[in-house]
Amino acid sequence: MLRDLASGRVRLRLKGHEHEVTILAFSGNGRLLGSTAQNPTMALRQRKILVWDATTGAQLAKLETSEERLVLSLGFSRSGHRLVTAWVKAWGEPIHFDLFDLFAEPGRPVLVRSQVVQWENDNRFLGGPYLAARPLHGPLTVFDTETLKALWSTSDRDQRFTWSRLSTGGQWLVAEDGHDAVIWEAATGRVSKQIPISKPSQEVGYVLVSPDGKNLLVEHKPLRVALFDLAAGSAQPERELPLRDPAQHQLKQAVFSPDGKFIAINTQHLGGGQGPVTVWHTATGRLLDTYPGQRLFKAWISFSADSRSLFLNGDSGIQRWWLERPKINASESLAGHKDEAWAAVFSPSDNLLATGSDDTDDPWTIRLWDTSTGQFRLGWSGGEGTVSSLAFATDGATLASTHLDESGDIRLWDTTQGRLRKTLRGHAGKVRTVAFRPHGAMLASGGDDATIRLWADANSNQMKTLKGHTDKVRQVTFSPDGNTLASASNDGTVRLWDVTTERLVRVLRNPIEVTAVGFSPDGAMLAATDELGTILCWEARTGTLIRRLHSGDRAPRSLAFSPDGHALATAGETGSIRLWDPLTGQDLLSLDGHKTAINALAFSHDGRTLASCSSNGVVKLWRSTD
Repeated sequence: MLRDLASGRVRLRLKGHEHEVTILAFSGNGRLLGSTAQNPTMALRQRKILVWDATTGAQLAKLETSEERLVLSLGFSRSGHRLVTAWVKAWGEPIHFDLFDLFAEPGRPVLVRSQVVQWENDNRFLGGPYLAARPLHGPLTVFDTETLKALWSTSDRDQRFTWSRLSTGGQWLVAEDGHDAVIWEAATGRVSKQIPISKPSQEVGYVLVSPDGKNLLVEHKPLRVALFDLAAGSAQPERELPLRDPAQHQLKQAVFSPDGKFIAINTQHLGGGQGPVTVWHTATGRLLDTYPGQRLFKAWISFSADSRSLFLNGDSGIQRWWLERPKINASESLAGHKDEAWAAVFSPSDNLLATGSDDTDDPWTIRLWDTSTGQFRLGWSGGEGTVSSLAFATDGATLASTHLDESGDIRLWDTTQGRLRKTLRGHAGKVRTVAFRPHGAMLASGGDDATIRLWADANSNQMKTLKGHTDKVRQVTFSPDGNTLASASNDGTVRLWDVTTERLVRVLRNPIEVTAVGFSPDGAMLAATDELGTILCWEARTGTLIRRLHSGDRAPRSLAFSPDGHALATAGETGSIRLWDPLTGQDLLSLDGHKTAINALAFSHDGRTLASCSSNGVVKLWRSTD
């Protein structure tokens, strides 16, 4: 199964193995995927390796052997046209490396070259374009994965190096002999550093060099982990990581982040079971955090490419752990409204924020704000009825408003003067929501008459009616490509409509009223909230429920995805804004500052500002410092 990391959407389901898949490897450009599976009844041995197109899911090649073998590792060459497999006939026997040309013959990989090397337990053989191993009766050697030919070998013939490992990306090779560690440039064989790492009474376990070559991690047994600063000159300061309860745990895995700033430690309890997963600052050896979620059985860890999050892959699924939560400055309060504020939306250029309010005590129920300064720019009366929803046209020159009065009007305003341009009439009773189609002129609206109206453009009275809901429509929103419209209703359903054919595509059902709905930026996920505070996340294409969370808020009234898709904001009666990771459901951040219920949320298009407005008329801007 291939899943999109931003949205959590299942992109592809690949079928071809008969047993549990144990090893996966992507090519450097991410276009190819290699996989192998194990038969639990046959001592973990495999006969088949498959190669897939990671974009389409097509099976491109199959490697089958007549004999059973234990596959230890898979790796692609720099070009992605060749695959290296590492395998043994039995645990502890010499390791065979085979290089296959994947495209020499259609669907049938051709063996190009083989190497047999000494057995080494827990060796990271493959790293980027290189392979490091000790041929039988030979020194430690680095091979090019494109040809499987030796690039260089260590000069020692006495086999003193007992353990070696390539860094992530393959730039560095580190080996140790129980006393010293030597770091080479993997491409050239030039010795970068040689340092003492242990005393006579210490047993060395794990060694790992950071991708930038600046730090070395060394495990001494029993569990003790130290970081050596490789750029510190002759002093070679050593920083020990104060791991919790080291006598009861052993090191399972250590991983540097791609930027080298963090080190993740994955431990296992000596009595069995998953131990704590911790992340440390490489420069200081200071603990950043301990994984707060439920421990995953048999978890393996890896950093995201941007080093901002850690993925934990275990028997019960994949979890993403954000290491640095979103950074939000203290909120900036605008002058606000004199009555309840119910709507907020950014202009396409992000230079303006439009807000709307109740009409009881506020003469200017629609107000425009300068988003860079927070200053009031323009205000006017929207007419009779509380402003329930606002939407900018794609050119930013027109603002649409809906109102909780019985006229059923949608009013279109000139944003430079606050002048009424046109009134669209079609609903019977209060209109609660309006949205412009992305990159187009069409408008959609929904109201208490349980219908959705589609308007060809802001200058036309041409209208189509979508019927299916049995209670008031709370919100309508277009998918990012503009082809699908989602509607949320008090009848407990979210309905998806094909805008071109005006046909109902899918109905997503919930036991109680749905209060808000929104698409992720890539259109893959659909999120909604209900009157009990539940957050529901579906795969938009199939309608499959991905996740169900409790927002901690009774009757959340608004939700909004950040433009990068990494956060989902919800807010309601508690006056607190919560940010969630839509992929894992992790609670990222809570923003407190409103004293009454929050009625509307909106992200700016650049993702740097979140706007909120509440029942006491307060409008706040929350600015990101990322």
